[in-house]
Amino acid sequence: MPETVLVVETKIESRWLRINNHDVHYVTAGKGSPIVLLHGGANDWHEWEDNIDALSRHYRILAPDIIGFGLSDKSKGIYRLRDFINFTRDFISALQLERTHLIGHSLGARICLDFAFHFPERVDKLVLIALWGLGWLSPLGYLVGIIAWAFQKLAFKRKFYPSVQPDETERSTQALASRLERIDVPALIVWGRRDMYLPVRQALKAHELLRNSLLEIFTHCGHAPQREDSERFNKLVLDFLAQSVPPVVH
Repeated sequence: MPETVLVVETKIESRWLRINNHDVHYVTAGKGSPIVLLHGGANDWHEWEDNIDALSRHYRILAPDIIGFGLSDKSKGIYRLRDFINFTRDFISALQLERTHLIGHSLGARICLDFAFHFPERVDKLVLIALWGLGWLSPLGYLVGIIAWAFQKLAFKRKFYPSVQPDETERSTQALASRLERIDVPALIVWGRRDMYLPVRQALKAHELLRNSLLEIFTHCGHAPQREDSERFNKLVLDFLAQSVPPVVH
């Protein structure tokens, strides 16, 4: 008789926190050392649906709708990076986490990076997917963004995600480069070679500047390797997090 394989999917629980007079939605699954997942712009926790099951078999997963996104409370104003960094700090504190792994995509990766810069004692390892902020969007990515904005303006009449503006002190790529050079937290950089928004040369730059980093380029993926090739991504992340020693400093 053929062998019967029992596949048990992890239960994902939807929960709420009250943080600074705002209702914050997040999902959680699994047990063990924590991993906080921070989604990209124009998205919410659903971005991680192809990753939570695999990762939660080994870790406690916590995936919030970042303030202003998804089901979490929204402000009518413009959000700056410091708002998201403070949100991440308060979210981690509200859950009474002393330390955690951080995994972020695009805008979420930038939040993870800045959080690690300000609070390195609270971060075990970083996984940065298509890190936003190391240069301009590609011409095609810029065009797609304009079309999406126009479609939203005409069809939906209102924003379904907040306006985000970098802090004035964070506008230059030189400032971010200087910050990258001062971060020692072990980091895994993941990028899609076919990323239409952020050219892969920005991945090479991030790897060069982050002294304690590994770089993995997904040849056939675009802006979201964690979804486009989730099986490979999940294995890569689990292997990286399981390493008992940091990557080789280069």
